[in-house]
Order: sequence, then C-alpha cells, then structure tokens
Amino acid sequence: MMAMFLIVGCQTTQLPEVETKPEEKNLVVNAEKSEEQQGLEDVLNPFANVENIPPNTVVTSQKPIICGRMDTMLNNAFEMHGEVPVIYGTAENISITGEKVSTLMTVTHNAETGTYTLFEQLPTEERLLCMLSGGTAEIKSKVSGLSS
Repeated sequence: MMAMFLIVGCQTTQLPEVETKPEEKNLVVNAEKSEEQQGLEDVLNPFANVENIPPNTVVTSQKPIICGRMDTMLNNAFEMHGEVPVIYGTAENISITGEKVSTLMTVTHNAETGTYTLFEQLPTEERLLCMLSGGTAEIKSKVSGLSS
C-alpha cells in the first residue's frame, strides 16, 4: 500500500489547472406567509393588519414574567446588578373576578450603571414578587414638559 502511494503520489496536493469558483446560486425568498404563520402573528398581535387601533381598546398580554420570593428577587437585583429600591408603593388592580386588589410595587435602580428593574407583588400571593420589566433608565428629580 505504501509503495502504491509513493508511485502514484498524493492527489490532494495537486492543484487544478483551471481555478474553479463555487457555484453561485440565486436564492429566492418567499415573502408570503403561510396561513399558520399569519394566524400565529394575529394571536400575538391582534392589530398586525389593522391600520388604526380603535380608541378605548384593551387587550390582555401574554408576556411571560418571572416571579419568586420577595427577598430572593430583591437580593438578586442587588447581587446581580447592584440595584437598590428607589421607589416603593402600592398599585391598585382589578382581579379576574372584578374585585379591587392592592399590590406592592418596587423599582430598583443602580445609579452608576443605569440599570433598573420594575417589580410588582403577585396579586394572588403576596409573598411572591414578579419582575415586570428591566433595562436601563435615568432617574430625574423633576420632569417638565408634561401636559396635565
């Protein structure tokens, strides 16, 4: 076998006489959505194909949120992002049964990095705190230019 290799030589080191280029292909993207894709989009955004959203329209969001023990959630905001509570208050909500429910609301913020997290107590379990939003923000002592 070795003798055969030495006589014939290694074929992989021989260059082709004419340089070839990889075959170019024209890709055609089908811009049309399937009925299933359109149906899913309509569920995720019921206004996807509506030019004007009617006034007084209210929708229920399917945004997933993370909830945990109040102490765990606030400790994680501090340990992971250096955020401390800067706003603490109550939020008035309406439960699915129609009754008024007060929940605790907390905003944590890191003044150095600008990160924040918005938490709200789970209405059905006061020991759980839910992270509604987070990102970067600047806290201003006065807000001007707002109309009443």
